[in-house]
Amino acid sequence: MTIAEQLLTKGRTEGRTEGRTEGIVAGGARFALRLAKRKFGGLPVDLMERIRGLSYFRLEALAEVILELPDAASLQDWLDDDVLKQQK
Repeated sequence: MTIAEQLLTKGRTEGRTEGRTEGIVAGGARFALRLAKRKFGGLPVDLMERIRGLSYFRLEALAEVILELPDAASLQDWLDDDVLKQQK
């Protein structure tokens, strides 16, 4: 296999991996949004965007606590606290 073919194969493999990762994160965000909408009804656009911007691991954490949050304001507080924790 030539160097060009090796680089092309490596690029394809990396692209597939990156695409799968992005798909998993997008799926996690959709799931968290469905849970939030079911729990709280409609959500403000800014909250939906913040949820979509979470990493996979933060989405997992949110999924674990979302059903325990009493209202959308608590969801906002959780997201605010999460940002503060990530900055430390």
